[in-house]
Amino acid sequence: MKLVLIEWVDSHRTDGWHELADERPDHATVARSVGWLVLDGQEVKIVAPHLMPDQPGVDLQAAGVMTIPVRAILAVRELTELTPEARATSPAS
Repeated sequence: MKLVLIEWVDSHRTDGWHELADERPDHATVARSVGWLVLDGQEVKIVAPHLMPDQPGVDLQAAGVMTIPVRAILAVRELTELTPEARATSPAS
């Protein structure tokens, strides 16, 4: 699976009661999701930010799986996952 960053247009809402005259933002919310690309479909992309490594007798598991409609996607960027060796020598570690 590829590790990706997906930028996409999301909806937003308010809580409780509000006067409609106060609730007219003329912009969309742009969201970013990072994870492993589980499905690279024509209608949706499915990304999983959390994976449980394979274990004997247990299929690969994921948490926080997000399904994003392709029509909402602004950009998809493939990311490079650091190997343990590269992580040990990176300045951030």
